[in-house]
Amino acid sequence: MAEGIFFVAILRDRGATHREAMEAVRPSEDMPWFQFAGENAQTAALDSLRLAQNMEINDYSTDEIWRETGWYKGKDGKWRFEISDDDAVVDLSKTATDAGTTLGNILSHDKLYSAYPELQGLSVIVSS
Repeated sequence: MAEGIFFVAILRDRGATHREAMEAVRPSEDMPWFQFAGENAQTAALDSLRLAQNMEINDYSTDEIWRETGWYKGKDGKWRFEISDDDAVVDLSKTATDAGTTLGNILSHDKLYSAYPELQGLSVIVSS
């Protein structure tokens, strides 16, 4: 995936700014940016989430919970898991500069759209 392109629309449903949405999902300042999904994602492994919650109650560390379950709790107190970008492809040639399009037209990302199908139709503006 192209460096510097991050999609946090799923976190902005409460009117948060882009920066606030990004900071909410990042567990620490030194962690690189990745795409994360939450409990409502259609691909959420809820059994693993329940295990993560039980591990937290039993005082396991954040790192232990992440390694065992693939889940962590963001700064906003919500549980998250990573959506891999390994197969994601951004193709900005499908839109003219400063023109509106949909996320599905410029981002090929099966794992993201499996988790949140509605994101394919999300309106985006590409500007230089």
